[in-house]
Amino acid sequence: MKYRLIIFFLLLSTLSYSQSLKTKETKVLSDLILTKINLLRVENNAGTLIIDSTLNLAAELQSNYMGRANRLTHRQRLKKYRTPFLRVAKFSKDFKLVGENILVTPSKKKSLKQKDLEVIAEEMFQGWKNSPEHFKNMIHPDYVLTGFSFSSSQDKKIYATNVFGTKGIRIKNQLSENAFGIKSNKSGCDEYLADKRNIITHLGNSFQIYDNEIRMYFHNKDLLKKIIKNEKDGIAIDVVTRSQFICDGANILDMSDIYDGIMLKPKYTNDIFSNNEAQNIHRLITTLGKVPSSFQGENIKPSLIYIKDGKVCDYAVPALVPSASYSLIDVPLKIKEMKNNPFYKKGIVYSKTYFFDFERDECIPVTPIKLDDTKGKLKSITINSYSSIEGDSLRNITLQNKRAAIIKSSIAKKLKQGINIPATIHSNENWDEMYFQLKLLGLDSIAKLERNLIRDFVVADTIHNWDSLLYIQRRSHATIEYEGLLNLKDSSYYEQNLYTAINAKNWNIASNAMAKMYEEDLSGLPLFTPYIFNEILIHKELVQNSSALLCNCFFFNTEKSVRFLQHWLTQAETLDAETKYNLSVLYCNVISNILDEWDLSTDVFLKIIPPNIVNEIIKSFEGDNNYNQLILNYHLTAMDYYGQINDQYGMMKSFNYIESYFNNIELNIEDDVALCLFFNRWSRFDLTIEHLFKRMYQKDFTEDAAFLLAQTCMAYPHKLSESDNIKTTQRAYSFNKKRWCSWINYDFQNLRFDDIKEIYCKECQTEE
Repeated sequence: MKYRLIIFFLLLSTLSYSQSLKTKETKVLSDLILTKINLLRVENNAGTLIIDSTLNLAAELQSNYMGRANRLTHRQRLKKYRTPFLRVAKFSKDFKLVGENILVTPSKKKSLKQKDLEVIAEEMFQGWKNSPEHFKNMIHPDYVLTGFSFSSSQDKKIYATNVFGTKGIRIKNQLSENAFGIKSNKSGCDEYLADKRNIITHLGNSFQIYDNEIRMYFHNKDLLKKIIKNEKDGIAIDVVTRSQFICDGANILDMSDIYDGIMLKPKYTNDIFSNNEAQNIHRLITTLGKVPSSFQGENIKPSLIYIKDGKVCDYAVPALVPSASYSLIDVPLKIKEMKNNPFYKKGIVYSKTYFFDFERDECIPVTPIKLDDTKGKLKSITINSYSSIEGDSLRNITLQNKRAAIIKSSIAKKLKQGINIPATIHSNENWDEMYFQLKLLGLDSIAKLERNLIRDFVVADTIHNWDSLLYIQRRSHATIEYEGLLNLKDSSYYEQNLYTAINAKNWNIASNAMAKMYEEDLSGLPLFTPYIFNEILIHKELVQNSSALLCNCFFFNTEKSVRFLQHWLTQAETLDAETKYNLSVLYCNVISNILDEWDLSTDVFLKIIPPNIVNEIIKSFEGDNNYNQLILNYHLTAMDYYGQINDQYGMMKSFNYIESYFNNIELNIEDDVALCLFFNRWSRFDLTIEHLFKRMYQKDFTEDAAFLLAQTCMAYPHKLSESDNIKTTQRAYSFNKKRWCSWINYDFQNLRFDDIKEIYCKECQTEE
């Protein structure tokens, strides 16, 4: 988009004239030379030129100056007329491309007749034609208009000026007349951007529009700070519309060398980073501007203007690049069944846990108790009453006991039982929850302190929301169980056996019940009840099958699933290989699910168990092909984890494993497409092109593969040659013309490319 100025001069020493040219002679000479130039342009496949009055005036301004100064030059002393472009701009600011040829002849010695003018025109034409640089101006395909002027000096030398030009377009309703003071950078930024192109590509594809606000979502704030660090570094949005890209002529792009549509006010370093709305400290979400009112309701796309030290450094056009996570492989779990442990025929037929929240120092629950109808014969009531850890321990004991008594009394009243209703009561300060919370907050060093010091820390700490955390610690609960006959035909049969076995502390039957629940794809929700959850946290005999069952239901209670993982992963050395295998499968499922959100808050991220905690287990499986799929899932999970914190080393290590894994197996085309979507997600466009281009003409190549390849090549054209990039586009077109046309129409800035535009305008008009 830069203004281009092409200027050359020539001294002719073979012509001899005796008087100044008259107006009529000037007109004849101009027409003669123009005819010759246009014939030359036709021979060289360039369009013919048309005389333009503005360019005639600019040529006259320069010829007269040279005649007065009696000196051949492209420059004038006055700054406002110093260059050919400035001289054209004196009469019109609509030109985006200007060139100028000049020459001088010896003094004239006779009046000029038609024949003389023809000779002069031919010699001027030949003089310019035989000069390589002047010849370039004469046949330049981008020129549309031209102008001539001839002037004599005092000693009768003729100074000739031929100006070439092309008018540009000015998009209306600009927000600034001078691009907000941003300057063009004629020297360019190629050297500076040599190792930063990938960042710019990411930036160009990081914009989204919500309620006419253009917002940027960038994955690595620190990486962005490497290119936007000085006071005058920044980003501006250039809003372009679909209507600017037409088939019956050139695209309607503003003649500015900075923007093509309407440029929004730039955002500089301070604005960009100080208004970060991201929850993840490594991400950047910021608003860059609003869609201009004149463009609202139109089909628009935001392009990127990258500003370095107040000058345009690069211009990036967004391109649709399909990408996706690679789904974890559904690996088989290892189920343990204990023989000679028949299920119960009589036991707990119904169990329900009720929760009670308490304000600080209060004994009455926040919400009154509401019980389900009785489900048979009451077997047992277990009450767990808690106080939070702050304050005096003796006072907390009193609070715990009072809360337990009120819970028991409320249940007895609801069940219409006497005050002597049988109940097992456990009253404690909730230190288990406290230690878990400290781990979630990343405060492991605090968790190692003595309890009185931990209390002091909680009182003094103003960073974390302890009011909310202590409220959770005070949550108490009561489990009511009813007994009766167990029926195999009952859908709750194995769940009832699980409750019964836990109550009887028969871990073998409890494990078998979980095995059956897993095999029959039954809900594992009972595992989250405090009654059962506390037991699977204690007894390692239950871990293998509970890990398997949790894989089917972890998303119902992610926090407890994480707690289960944290507890047993830190005690992995006490578990056998099959149990560690199931635990690793559960880890991948739970953590991948949490990491699925792009802008993950710090509070949530702190709940995540880092991959290094599982690394030793995974290493113990290496070398055995039976575990390859689990190891792949581990590295897919690790990639997502390290991607959240932009840990390049961690990402590269896992990525290399994943790439190597797939390089060693034969993929069908559907699997290859899924893998390439994963490559694109991590900006390895080169690998996507490498995988799919070599399969482009194979029989199993599919439509989805063709479009993925073509769209990736469009965004990353550096991997293949220009001709090969065109082939990928043509291959996609050959599969589905309608889909191809829809893609180009959606991603309409592809119409900047002549080859794409030619196909689209020829083939797609009837598809819209």
